[in-house]
Amino acid sequence: MKQKAQSLTRLVTLLISAIILLAHPLEGWAERPPLSMQSQYTLLVCSDPHIMAPELVVQEGPAFEETLRSDRKLLLESVQIFDQLIEEALEIRPDLFLICGDLTKDGELASYRYLTQRLDRLTAAGIKVLVVPGNHDINNPLAQIYLGDHTTATEHVTPDQFVQIMAPYGYDSSSSISRGPALCYVSEPLPGLRVIGIDACQYDDNIANNYPTTAGRLDEVRVQWIEDQVRQANAQGKQVIAMMHHGIVEHFPGQSLLAKEYLIQDYDRIAERLAEAGLQYVFTGHFHAQDIAAKSYNQSVIHDIETGSTVTYPCPYRLVEVTPTELRISSRQIALAMPSHRASEGTISLQDYAYQHLELGMNDLVRFLTEHLESQDSASVIAPYKGVIEQAIPELKPLFMEIYANHLQGDERGLHHNPDSTARMTEPYPGDLFDQTKGLIQGLVPSLTQQIELFETALYDTSESDNNVSLPYDHTARLDRQRLAKSKP
Repeated sequence: MKQKAQSLTRLVTLLISAIILLAHPLEGWAERPPLSMQSQYTLLVCSDPHIMAPELVVQEGPAFEETLRSDRKLLLESVQIFDQLIEEALEIRPDLFLICGDLTKDGELASYRYLTQRLDRLTAAGIKVLVVPGNHDINNPLAQIYLGDHTTATEHVTPDQFVQIMAPYGYDSSSSISRGPALCYVSEPLPGLRVIGIDACQYDDNIANNYPTTAGRLDEVRVQWIEDQVRQANAQGKQVIAMMHHGIVEHFPGQSLLAKEYLIQDYDRIAERLAEAGLQYVFTGHFHAQDIAAKSYNQSVIHDIETGSTVTYPCPYRLVEVTPTELRISSRQIALAMPSHRASEGTISLQDYAYQHLELGMNDLVRFLTEHLESQDSASVIAPYKGVIEQAIPELKPLFMEIYANHLQGDERGLHHNPDSTARMTEPYPGDLFDQTKGLIQGLVPSLTQQIELFETALYDTSESDNNVSLPYDHTARLDRQRLAKSKP
């Protein structure tokens, strides 16, 4: 029940607030040694594959349906989707393949077996692979087998087991220069390119709490270690990037209030320290969305390059061309034919399939909001508006779908009735009804007051692009105001 409530709260937050990029540009230069990296490298970056071993679902039924209702990932399809990503990677042949955490559904040992079998195909083809853990991956008491109307526990992976299983992917001497605190490491997978794998997960108390901790944290030992690794890399003329599951820069105004579990604790202070140490780029995941955010501190700037989940619309990944002077980022969507949820449509793209899956989740949200409304005492503050809200919730579903989908795919450009919109919806929704209702919904869910206040700014992404952009890497910590920022339309 806790998992369902948490997921629904997150979804409501996303639907109401959507996403706007934070970018605070700063002119100026910070001198660095010349780069030792002379070549151009291609990185493939993905996140949150949530691999679920098929044998974990012995029998579909109410237990698994409840899991899907509370968390609309493409879990049954996770292996099939990841297989296709591996095929695309083998065709692209990147120099390095990065996964920014949440490797498995819920840290099941069986799921890790499926993951490593597929990663081994990449290494056999000469493609380097590095990973970091996510909040689902270690000491997860939700590792379970589904038996129709009930579940039973299955073996979960401990920190020591994670190191053993993931040894070739950042955790042994052949794949890393050295191990750091917790499950951090530093690697030089390609000459002149340092990668710092950061473990910000909190899994020590998961079993005792009978629930995996979603939030991330970096203690002082880890922060100092990261600073040292960045300074050493810069002093040696190396190019340095990092990857971590949790975010380190806010991706929309008020994220630290509305969705704080998707940022590391004390994120702003730590981001400033790492930026001033010389770290410019951190690849992250966790939020299942395509978004690039940046923050400047004095003479330094740090970018948080968040990548969406392979099991959530639009099932993306990134290609990053790393040169001594820039990171050229492009985004792709996994190409896979899937059977439509609507029998009359036959075969559709993975993106349309995932979008239909989101719609099923939206139906659950509508039911939740309606039931919540019906449970309110008639003397409550919303009683005079009950009829309007009951009418508005179902009719606003297309608008909510658009806000959520636009957030997930990045480059938000307003709503369906805005000429700049990238809306997928074909059925109209009543804008005037929404305008009447957005104030009233505060009475339905009082905790959403701040989300409502942010709504007007949450419909637009102020970055040039969350998906396709070139970012400078010239050891200057300079953020180009004209190229990376634009005013709200």
